[in-house]
Amino acid sequence: MKKGFVLIYSLAIVSILLITISIFHNTAIKEIQVARKEGESLKAFYAADTGVECVRFLQDHYDAFSPTSPVRSYNCGPEGNLIQTGGTTTYNFRIEHFSNLACDDVSVLATRSSLPNTWDITVNSSGKNSCTNPTVERVRWQTQ
Repeated sequence: MKKGFVLIYSLAIVSILLITISIFHNTAIKEIQVARKEGESLKAFYAADTGVECVRFLQDHYDAFSPTSPVRSYNCGPEGNLIQTGGTTTYNFRIEHFSNLACDDVSVLATRSSLPNTWDITVNSSGKNSCTNPTVERVRWQTQ
């Protein structure tokens, strides 16, 4: 009679242990997947942020996106991303980061401000975690 009880008790303990291990295993796999997607999302966010900061820098230091500015070329980042500005109110360009591992499409709109001889600059920067096959896209807007 005691041998049968020990067998049932052992099976119950083993079942509880297997269920616990299974729950922890599934949780660990889900945590790894979330962490991987979080990294891709951050890559896209920082790409979008770079586009906004590039436009802010060029506008603050060179008045590059005012339609009255002369046509000039600027480089935004080490990847050789050439940006042509001047003479228009809309600009669209792509900034590639880390040899196409991330990129962002930037759209700039310059509209006349209520102040004389000034322009309001609106930036829409759409960061992607990959230039060729993006799975995550983050958008950042900025008006100055």
